[in-house]
Parts: sequence; C-alpha cells; structure tokens
Amino acid sequence: MILQDDRNNAQYRNTVDAFLRLRRYGVGEYYRGLTAILLRNGPATFLYFGFKDTLKERLLPEDGPLLSGIDSGLRKEAIRNFLTGATLGCVISSLFYPLNVIRIQMQTAEVGSKRMSVWAAGKALYEERGGKVRLMTAGMGIHVTRSFVFWGCMTLFSELVRDCLHKFQS
Repeated sequence: MILQDDRNNAQYRNTVDAFLRLRRYGVGEYYRGLTAILLRNGPATFLYFGFKDTLKERLLPEDGPLLSGIDSGLRKEAIRNFLTGATLGCVISSLFYPLNVIRIQMQTAEVGSKRMSVWAAGKALYEERGGKVRLMTAGMGIHVTRSFVFWGCMTLFSELVRDCLHKFQS
C-alpha cells in the first residue's frame, strides 16, 4: 500500500527500496493492518468454504432452469463452478468491504507513525468521511465487480485442478 499511495512516490523507488527502508521502523511496520486482514479473511474464508457446495447444489442444480439449455456436462459444471464462486465472491466482498477500507486506512498511515487498532482506524475514517456510512462504502461497486470475476474464475479453475488431480490419483 505504501507504493500505491501517491504521497510516497518521491520517497521510494521500488518494492526493494521500500522494504529496505522500512527496516529502521521495526518488523511491525511490515505488518501494519494485519489485524484488519485477519478479521476480514478468517470469516470470509470460513463463509466461502462453508457455503460453496451448498450454494452450488441448491441454487444451481444440474437439472435447474438456468442450465437447461446446455447439453455438455463439462460446460454445465464449469458454469456452475463459475457462478458459485462469483456469487459468493460478491456477497462476501460486500459484507467485508468496510474492513477492507479500514485496512487501507491503516496501511496508508504515515510510515513510522503509531499504529492504530481496527476500531480506532474505523472511527477515524468514519469521522474523515463526514460521519456518513454511505461514504465508507465508496468504491464498493468496482470492488464487487472485480470480486465477481476473480472468485468466479478462481472457483472454476480450482475445481478443474481438483478434478484433474482426483483423476490422476485414481
């Protein structure tokens, strides 16, 4: 995030330069925002794997109306996998988007400054955005769109690899 923040463009030449310069602030500077990441990724991963198969079977059954016009079993399964991942990606990304915004707030704080807790960063961000929850979710549309494509493709390809490995083992 340091290199993505244009306030730091003149300070760091590249990733290696930033990595080496951060050493003087201690190892904690490399992990700024880790709490927000863990609070977002832990439950999000649990939800993804907890609902992936159920969503696929209940909302996208093989003989359901959405897939009725597709005759190829492989195509049908690929579409089911993509839509399952895409749907979960959108829902989960939407639920945890505020934590993502807070993480960015934490990681773009001035290098070497006191690290904020998730709560303090969220409160500061809320105040910075005029006390409006709506402004805390600015940019969510593009994030959800990216998540739709990313998680759809990730689920599709991970299931293809899993199936190939399963066939290889048998």
